[in-house]
Amino acid sequence: MAWHARPALKPSFVNPRLRDHIACHASAPSGSLKLANPVAFIGSEELGSDLRSFVGLETLAPGGARPEADILLIGGDWPRAGEAWREALLNPEDAAPLRETIALYRSRGVPSVLWLTGEAEAAAAMLHLKDAVDAVFMPPGAGDAPALEAGVNVKLFNPLRDESMDADAPYFRFLVDGAHELSDAAAPWQALDPFLVFNTWLIDSSYRYQVPDMKLSAPWRRRFIGHVETAERAWMTKMAYGVFLPEALRRKRPEHFRRRAREAAACKALVFRDGCDAAALAQVCEDDVGRAGAAHRAWREVVANHSLFERLETIFAAVNLAPRYSEPPRAAVNVVMPTKRPELAGFALAMFRRQTYAHAQLTVVVNGVPVPDEIAKAIGDTPNARLCHVPQDKTIGYCMNYGIDRAATEYWAKWDDDDIYGPHYLEDQMLQRKYLDFDIAGKAAIFNYIEERDCVYARNFGHRDRASAHLGGGTLIVRNRQRYFAEDGRGGEDRAFLFLARERGDRIVAGDPFNFVQVRRADQASHTWTLGAHAQDLRGPRRPGLRLEAVVL
Repeated sequence: MAWHARPALKPSFVNPRLRDHIACHASAPSGSLKLANPVAFIGSEELGSDLRSFVGLETLAPGGARPEADILLIGGDWPRAGEAWREALLNPEDAAPLRETIALYRSRGVPSVLWLTGEAEAAAAMLHLKDAVDAVFMPPGAGDAPALEAGVNVKLFNPLRDESMDADAPYFRFLVDGAHELSDAAAPWQALDPFLVFNTWLIDSSYRYQVPDMKLSAPWRRRFIGHVETAERAWMTKMAYGVFLPEALRRKRPEHFRRRAREAAACKALVFRDGCDAAALAQVCEDDVGRAGAAHRAWREVVANHSLFERLETIFAAVNLAPRYSEPPRAAVNVVMPTKRPELAGFALAMFRRQTYAHAQLTVVVNGVPVPDEIAKAIGDTPNARLCHVPQDKTIGYCMNYGIDRAATEYWAKWDDDDIYGPHYLEDQMLQRKYLDFDIAGKAAIFNYIEERDCVYARNFGHRDRASAHLGGGTLIVRNRQRYFAEDGRGGEDRAFLFLARERGDRIVAGDPFNFVQVRRADQASHTWTLGAHAQDLRGPRRPGLRLEAVVL
């Protein structure tokens, strides 16, 4: 069978083990957070497939049923041959059935929106529908309508890894995307020379077959995979340190370039462009903390501002349609901090006030000791903070449960009074809800400051963005559905809580390690955890001093 007729991996270019691994690891969308507004959709299959994981979507067929909906959404990228509405979208003379559908929904009081997500010149072909709809969104530079780029399907493109990925990791130290554009460039392969010393693979995400006259050098012919479907590309990007997107791709297809860059960032893979050298790539490979920190910042920007949730909210707002979610999209969190050292509460209050997550409350539970007047006043003066007292004979488990019950929030979090929580701590944990259902989230990879050694250690650094049986006790964020601590223990409450959670089948997930530092003071007697640094695995990356610029992002 000719290569152009099969949109699969080319066997002669990919070893069978890798090909089979890709095929069996492509993930399905996860996470049940979804918009409940019914949407009638006409447009490209790729956009419709992405949207279906984020909103109740009914794809309309020419001459088919016209179900009830809150909005009629039309558009996507240039429609492929064989898609139902292709001619109506591209040709004014064939658009009568589509215009009749728009008019039918308008007669029901249902607004319609045209959202074009392809390149500017391709979008122009569908602008003949502009006068028929209530709002139009276009790619940047395509016209005078508001610009709205394609959103990222974060339910596919995200950093969550399953345990089976580690068996052969990393398959993809770097990915190079844009084989078609490179084949047409003046010096197509020179930019790829730095990647030859790494485990690097060349893929093409824009064309479904190899261009017949594409000239691949021998080293890259052995590394060429060809077109990769969306789910497989998402899996490969999770496994990559970085994705190289050539300047030729940005110049010829800027919208496609931006989409691929954001998909990579959503998977916490760094994005490289022309001009990188082998030394820079080697440094990226060697500095685990620096690479992960840079990728984490990019991930936050994409998941917070460029997922399909944000795009749908923008579209709904344009026609005055209120979004309805399956559950609160910005769920409230009750941060519970039990303490016998209220003198530390001032520092904790300062960290809480700096949190970028706006839907949080703080409950300070003081265990049987007097609270200085200035501390009580500071808590009282802090919005969404409360001070509670329990008798001295009560356990930490009792204190936590008492604090949990002080607020009827969707989630609660446990804070330790002597650890460091960065401004994005809560926000980053809760952003995971856009692509992941969790009962308990926290950190298994943890930065530890050991005072007696004056050094910050990155512990268990590989245990991030995955299911985990063990989390740091001061990092727990828990769905508030009758999940309580045992109240009769004297030590080990966090471990017991997680053990019971595993027994009842809770989904426990370890996220990123950033924006949290577990502090171990030299005076071991001042901790409830009295074992010293010798009891911890400190073999990971380390940096001298309490330097937080690579930790609190």
